[in-house]
Amino acid sequence: FASKAHGMDDQQVVVFAEEYFKAVDADRMSLRFKYAPTASLVWNGNPVAGLDDVLRLFQSLPPTKHRLMCVDAQPTALNDTTCLLIVVKGHVSYGDCPQKSFAQTMVVVPVAANIESWSIVNDCFRFLPH
Repeated sequence: FASKAHGMDDQQVVVFAEEYFKAVDADRMSLRFKYAPTASLVWNGNPVAGLDDVLRLFQSLPPTKHRLMCVDAQPTALNDTTCLLIVVKGHVSYGDCPQKSFAQTMVVVPVAANIESWSIVNDCFRFLPH
């Protein structure tokens, strides 16, 4: 699991995930501060690239309510930069639609020299079959 040497300990990873999904559910414009300007996202097989397109995708979705079941992470490297691979599984409901299970995998990197602040550079969200 992520160690403090890589900038986030176990609890900080969980807090990062909880804050992210709180923003998705209640304040999607604040996601601007969670994603890198060059971030890419694949949402159920639909790719988007760049912060503006990522935000447009989230704004196009109906209201959501996420419930996290598990959060895991491990340190990795991307172009000689320490980063974390974060995997989340949970349930989400969209508007009045029935709840669905989902898996989400994010690659996050430290923002500039501030190891305490992280930014999503790659994100993959997928509904899971029941």
